[in-house]
Amino acid sequence: MTRSKSPDRIANQPKAWWQRAIAGERLPKPLFRQPKCEGTIEDHRMIALDVRELTRRHVFEQPVGSVFHLDLRYLWLRVLRLNSSTLDLQLASGRRETVYLAWARCGVLGERIRFLCPRCRRRVCLLYHLDGQLDCRRCSGLWYAAQRISANARKFRSMKMVRRKLGDYGQFWAANPPPKPRGMWRRTYTRHCAALARIERSLYLPRRRY
Repeated sequence: MTRSKSPDRIANQPKAWWQRAIAGERLPKPLFRQPKCEGTIEDHRMIALDVRELTRRHVFEQPVGSVFHLDLRYLWLRVLRLNSSTLDLQLASGRRETVYLAWARCGVLGERIRFLCPRCRRRVCLLYHLDGQLDCRRCSGLWYAAQRISANARKFRSMKMVRRKLGDYGQFWAANPPPKPRGMWRRTYTRHCAALARIERSLYLPRRRY
């Protein structure tokens, strides 16, 4: 016979990442394999409420009063209700939040819809669920991962991103740039290669003194 676990032992077990996301706690750094510190935008971007994704899903084209039950991406959100100028959100904790909508000018593209941060009223694209409430990145105290690394580390990060655009996911130290991916324009490939060469020169060659 196997002995069942005691209640004290079950209560002391650490929470899973999805339980922490529902509770609004800050996620641990190994979750999305991005930064070397906690509290970065890359940690929480995958579960943040994005107005651009809602636009791609044609949420704002639905009639006023429509109710949406979102998928597993937003673990902290249960129900989203569309009003004329607001979004009514019912969180997994039972709390209700009201997010106001605004229009932002985008040059020749006209106007695009944006969120108003519930705390500072800035127009933003992303709202993060941290500490049980919705805020923008500035009110939540989140930084980009590139803001917390050294100058050389930012260059290596940029080089890795450019090589990934060219289809290289492992040979970051190769001498030659990756071949042109199928379907990419030659001028785009030339621009990426020039950016890669510029980053490598700044990394490996000493600075010139005039």
